[in-house]
Amino acid sequence: MASWSSKQTSVLHDIGDAEQFFPLIVDLGPQERAAIQVQVEESASSVDVTIYTTLDASSEVWDTQSALGLGVFGVEPGSPSPQARSLIVSGYYRLRFGIKRSSGIDTVGTVTLTVRIA
Repeated sequence: MASWSSKQTSVLHDIGDAEQFFPLIVDLGPQERAAIQVQVEESASSVDVTIYTTLDASSEVWDTQSALGLGVFGVEPGSPSPQARSLIVSGYYRLRFGIKRSSGIDTVGTVTLTVRIA
């Protein structure tokens, strides 16, 4: 059984209505899987996290639609901070992660993406 790699972490601040992309791009081998966690701090707004894929390492032609969705990451005013959601992804070559505010009027403070590969 494969062991998990060390954590890779990427942080974005001040998330608004326009989609932003984490600089962290994840490459998976044929038998590998990625454990992904997104953590939102200092927010009274919900965010959408979208996972995009590509099969092309040289020109990185990314899909224009999400291959799979982490969905709406709901964070309500007064809820404990931070809020986190996790999932495991496999069967894709290369992943990148987009995030934007989906509801509410406040800018989302800090969002952390953490990935481990096995």
